[in-house]
Amino acid sequence: TLYRFLDNLTRRGLLKLNPATKEYRLGASFIRLGQIAQKGVPLLEVCYPTMRRLSAEIGESVYLSVREGGQKVCLSCVEARSRPIKYAPTPGSVAPLHAGASGKVLLAFMPEEEMAELVEKGRLASVTPKTITHKDRLNLRLRQIRKNGYDYSEGELVPGTWALAFPILDPGGSAFASLTVAGTLLNPPGPGLKKLVERVRTEVRRIENELWDSEKPESTKQVARYRKPRVRRPPQGQGPLISTLRARPKNAVGGE
Repeated sequence: TLYRFLDNLTRRGLLKLNPATKEYRLGASFIRLGQIAQKGVPLLEVCYPTMRRLSAEIGESVYLSVREGGQKVCLSCVEARSRPIKYAPTPGSVAPLHAGASGKVLLAFMPEEEMAELVEKGRLASVTPKTITHKDRLNLRLRQIRKNGYDYSEGELVPGTWALAFPILDPGGSAFASLTVAGTLLNPPGPGLKKLVERVRTEVRRIENELWDSEKPESTKQVARYRKPRVRRPPQGQGPLISTLRARPKNAVGGE
């Protein structure tokens, strides 16, 4: 029925219902998808097959996020199928950039002046006891993320969850989106984290190559496939970073 269709679009963040007027308007996901479409970048088309493959292989949820002002928006999520208890954010859900791995990689890989302004002027609200709420600690963490090229967090946005996130970089080295693998702490990555990091890193680099190769003229695509990618990515770091700062907990939204 029409109402079921509208409800489905609302749950995916494509529409938003005004409870007072009972009227629908475009949701955050729809608006962001429109902005991406205007840029001519096939983000979901390129990422979704990889997300499905990674989720099936790893057994955890995989989701795609983009920045919207000082927040991150979950665009799409492939839920873990093999876990009786799993974690998967709802498409269209939003969360502050400083809370959770998926947002922090977007924050760390934006232009430095813009990042500094968000950190200095933004309100670093506590979402859980592990959310980073001090500017000096956050700046240190962001520098480490830029060095490592990824972020790993536990319970910064949703208690009892973990997340490994990589930025999807544009040719200039700024974050265009983030790809995140996430699960519950009932099944943490443990010693397998290093292998997981390399597995996701490989897929993200493939996504970047495909995204920006599709932007090139047809006459240059064949040559580009045999050249080293020009995306400027920082050198590989030495392992995961886990925030342990405790603060006053609040209700969480979005994805870790």
